[in-house]
Amino acid sequence: MVVSWIDAHNTPTSCQSHHVPIPQQLQQQQAAIPVIQPRAVNPMQQVDHQRSQLQQQQMIERLKQQIMQGLRQEFQQTVQDKVKEELQAAQQEMQAKFKGELQAAQQAMQAKLKRELQTSQQAMQAKFKRELQASQPTFNHYGFSHP
Repeated sequence: MVVSWIDAHNTPTSCQSHHVPIPQQLQQQQAAIPVIQPRAVNPMQQVDHQRSQLQQQQMIERLKQQIMQGLRQEFQQTVQDKVKEELQAAQQEMQAKFKGELQAAQQAMQAKLKRELQTSQQAMQAKFKRELQASQPTFNHYGFSHP
């Protein structure tokens, strides 16, 4: 067997035609390779197969969408739960802080009012004592009162 190379214009690729003999071993190898004949394809089987593949792809897409929807819902619920927990913790912290500040303010106010009341009572007692002493007649060592 002889192989020739010819370009697209059916002219030899060089000034003369090249003939390359195929070695005997290569011919034997080619003879040993079985030729596979294409089998006849039933168009209905092909359509059924394509329909089946399409249905599988659609089912896979629906499953993907369901999984994504479930993941979104789970994520949203997790975020809502976390926000709720943090909000409750912040409220408790604020309540404790305000309770402490309120108690401190009440104690400070009570202490201030107590001091003011004591000061006021002492001032009133001193004033009444002076007025009482001023209103009572004083006696000298002879027993006479001085106006």
